Formats: sequence, structure tokens, C-alpha cells
Amino acid sequence: TCSPFLMSDRRHAEAPKEWWAPRRFAFNVLHMNYPGSESNIFDSVIGVVVLINVVIMIVETDQSAECVTAVASHTGPEHSGNCIAPWVNNCNYVLLGIYSLEVLLRIFVEHCKFFYSKSSSCYWNWLDFSVVLCGLLGVILSDFVEGFNRVNILRLIRIARVIRVAKILRRFPVLMNMIGGFVGAMQAMFWGLCLILVLLVVWSLLAVELVYPESVDANFEEGSYCTLAFSTVMRATLTFFQTLVAGDSWGTCSIPIINRAPATYLIFSIALVTVQLGFTNLVLAVIVDKANEARENNKELKDRERARKEAESMERWKQMMRNMDADASGTISKEELIKGYEADEVKAALDQLQISQNDLIMLFELMDTDSAGGGLKYDDLIDCFHKAQTQDMRFYVMVLHLRVENLDRSLRKEVLELKQLIERSLKSTTRRPMHQRTVPVEVAPR
Repeated sequence: TCSPFLMSDRRHAEAPKEWWAPRRFAFNVLHMNYPGSESNIFDSVIGVVVLINVVIMIVETDQSAECVTAVASHTGPEHSGNCIAPWVNNCNYVLLGIYSLEVLLRIFVEHCKFFYSKSSSCYWNWLDFSVVLCGLLGVILSDFVEGFNRVNILRLIRIARVIRVAKILRRFPVLMNMIGGFVGAMQAMFWGLCLILVLLVVWSLLAVELVYPESVDANFEEGSYCTLAFSTVMRATLTFFQTLVAGDSWGTCSIPIINRAPATYLIFSIALVTVQLGFTNLVLAVIVDKANEARENNKELKDRERARKEAESMERWKQMMRNMDADASGTISKEELIKGYEADEVKAALDQLQISQNDLIMLFELMDTDSAGGGLKYDDLIDCFHKAQTQDMRFYVMVLHLRVENLDRSLRKEVLELKQLIERSLKSTTRRPMHQRTVPVEVAPR
């Protein structure tokens, strides 16, 4: 079944009691934190494994490159994969086994929630599953298909393992924001590149028609590529991309042609201004705007995720209130609250808020203003505990400060009114005649 976890935050999640023992054990392994911290132990271990995998991939890639060089020079083995050291392949098998075990554990615990969930972890689950599936596919094909290591598909499968490095970036919010901005700006970068290429093609058409006839007699070095740089539209586009976009050796081909035909200076200079100073900076501005827009969208996603967690928190507190309400009266009495505190689920939730049993009794007495003995409604208790769990402490301090100021103004007003009342009473007493004033009568002691 796709039953949700009892806790809204996976860092403090608890396995439902109806799960069987192996699933609860696997759940605890995946969600165990360091003592006194919210950092997950299992995620830390997987992060170390990913870093080791990166080192192994660097060594494997260098060895593959050496094999390609040896095969090209006919001094190495026939297949480049045969040059990989055995210990590298063994490490890859071990790492693939660890990744497979992680995916199987999560599928065993989360069931269909591993693939279908509203949280952002679902995308990471699909990423892990795809990487493991590609790794298993590569191992099978490389072992049973002769010469498969020479196929580029296997190289792509190897490169896909680099994507797992992104799991480490989740621990660094600044890097994640930067990556989110980059992903959001990819569409702008693509269309900006298309626009620049179209502009380069336009200038290339003019260059082939007007510049190439002059470049034939230009004073280039012997064997220079510049003699053919503007002979075709494709070559002219490549030349303009090299000189105007990449900024590589603008004067190598243009200066000899300008010396031969000074009028061509207009074509080179206007092309430089329109492409490098105009459209390139325009595309850069659009990319920055898209990155900012992606960052704002990321804030909206965080707000929606926070709202979802708050809704789950409310539902969890409602369920705990129902469990504590022994007589199903719709209210919680003081005795029911104290007895419900003994439940592991309630105690764990209140311990996160640093609320002890004595604090709980004091909160109940403060909230039970009518003292009629009828208990408190679910909504009152849920609202109190939910706000204590989700709202910012600075908001509470501000509310407390405003209430103290309001109380101070009320007290000052009442004290002033009382003072004026006493003064009026004293004035009215002093204005009465002596025979109308009340004289205290001394009673002689018996």
C-alpha cells in the first residue's frame, strides 16, 4: 500500500506500527539521524560512496583514453575496454551493488511512493533508478556481447553515473539555487544561440559575396586557413563564430583583407558590433532574467512544499487527538491529555517541541480559561501545537511584544482613570462643611 508516513518531515519520520518488522527495520536504516542532529546517516554514507565513485570514474576515464591512444598507434590491445585495470572494474561492480541496494531498500520501504509522490524526492528516486538500470544494462551487454565496449552507447551509460554527483549538491542550498537558475536559463541560452547563428549566417552570405573575392589576393602566410575562410557560407560562419563569439584571433584573417581592400573594414566592424556588443549582451541579459525567474519559481515551490507539510502536520495532530479522546466526546480533558502523553507517537512529537509532561499540564491550564471541566476542543489544541511546530519564533516574539505593549497601555489608562477618580473624591470631601464630614468615632476598649 501507499500509506503515508506518520510524520510530515522525513527527517523525523516514524514507521507505522502496522508494518512488518523487516520493513520497519529498513525504514529506520534509511531515516536514522546523527545524535542531536537532523543530518541523515544513510545519506551521508551514500554521499561518501558517490565521491569515491567520482574518483574511480576519473581513473577509469584516463585508462580508457590511454587505451584509445594505444589502439590508434597499434601498440595496445584490440579493444579499449581490455586496458581497464581489474581493480577498477571490481570497484565499479561494488559501487553498482551499493546503488542497487539503496534503490531496492527505498522501493521496499516506500512501495509505489518511490515512483509516484508529490514531493521533490520522487525526481531523485527516478534519477537513481535510471542510473542503476543503465549500469546493470551496461554490465550485461559488456559481459555477453563481444566488443560492446567499443560502442558509444556504453560510454554514454558510464557518463550517466556522473549525474549521481547531483545528490551531493542537495546538501548545499547555494549550489542548488545556482543550478536551478542555470536550468531555468537553458531555454534562453538555446534560443540565444539560434539567434546568433542566424545573424552569423547573414554576415557570412555578405562575406562570401564581398570579402572572398578580395581575400584571394590578400597577403596571407603560406598554407594559412584564411585563404579559404570566406570561400563558403559554412566556412565563413565558422570563422565569424571563432572570431566574434569565441573572441579568437579577430585580426588574423581580417587585417590582411582590410589592407588589401579597406572598404571591407565596414563589414568586419559592423559584424563585430552587432554580434559581440549587441546580440551577445542582449542574450546575456535575457539569460540573467530567466535565471532570476527560475529562482523566484523555486521560492514558490518551497512555499507549496511548506504548505503541503503544514497540511500533513495538521492531519497528523488530528489523528493523535482522536487517539487521545477515549470517550469520543470531541474534546480532550486534562486526564486524557496526560494519559495520551504516554503514547510513543505523542511523546516523540512533543519532545521535538521540547514540551515535557509538566509543560503540557501548564499549557492545558492556561488554555482552559472557563475552567468548566469540559475539556478543550481538538481545534484549540491542534492550533497551539501546530503553530509551535511550524511558525517562526520571531513571529511569537513580535506578538508577545505587541501584547505586552497593549497591556501596558491598558494598565496606564486604568491607573490614570483610577487616579482621576480618587482626586475627584478627595476634592468633593474637602469642599463639604465640617458638620457634614464623617468623623471617625473612637470606641473605648472594654
